Amino acid sequence: RAGESATRPSPPPPPRGMATTPLPGGLVIRPYSPADDEACKRLEVSASQFTALGGLVNLAIFHLKGFDAKARQFPQHLVLVCADTSAGGRVCAVIAVGIKEAFFAGRQVKAGYVFDLRVDSAYQRRGLGLALSQEAERRCAAP
Repeated sequence: RAGESATRPSPPPPPRGMATTPLPGGLVIRPYSPADDEACKRLEVSASQFTALGGLVNLAIFHLKGFDAKARQFPQHLVLVCADTSAGGRVCAVIAVGIKEAFFAGRQVKAGYVFDLRVDSAYQRRGLGLALSQEAERRCAAP
């Protein structure tokens, strides 16, 4: 209607017992899109999970296909990025989760498997990895 501003519905609250980590100004968590592919591939290399010899050796996976190819192998999956809106939307962190049914204590449950969590070195120690993990868990827990 005229004179009314459109508002987005707010996201559901986090599950009880799970606090969300506030992000520093200008940072937003959003779903991955194919436009994020090259930035996520660069993070895969620059934020390697393995270094040795004082940083002289840095092993990383190089994706020949899209960054989300591994996640798409799961019937359900989630890839989120953290983007810095104050730096032109620069992707500064990413998490990829495969979701599947598994048995735990004799019950079938939905389980998430985090296989990539990368944070650009310029953005580390700001809680981005924790925030991405919590947001992924919140989204995976949603019905």
